[in-house]
Amino acid sequence: MEAVDEITSSKDGYGFYAIRPPDAKFRKMKAVYDACKVADVDPPDDVDEFFDGDEPDPAGTQVEMEKVQLLEGEYELGFQVAVKDIPKWATHIRFVHRPDC
Repeated sequence: MEAVDEITSSKDGYGFYAIRPPDAKFRKMKAVYDACKVADVDPPDDVDEFFDGDEPDPAGTQVEMEKVQLLEGEYELGFQVAVKDIPKWATHIRFVHRPDC
């Protein structure tokens, strides 16, 4: 396969994320989020923004990766991330495809 392009999460419905594990701030924000959900009220704006308007992911916070290469072969399509470009705090790398995008 050959590298043909550097892509970002916005291209063709793909998402490439480093997962930052939950820290003290994450746990505090999640506690507020959970309390609001139990009380059936909207969370405060800062909590909503912290989780990008989504429900908290127990794995941690998704941080978009900037440098991902698209690889293409005659019958293959792939993605490549240089190890040096993975944040040191990342515990997982998540590749997401949204076919309806």
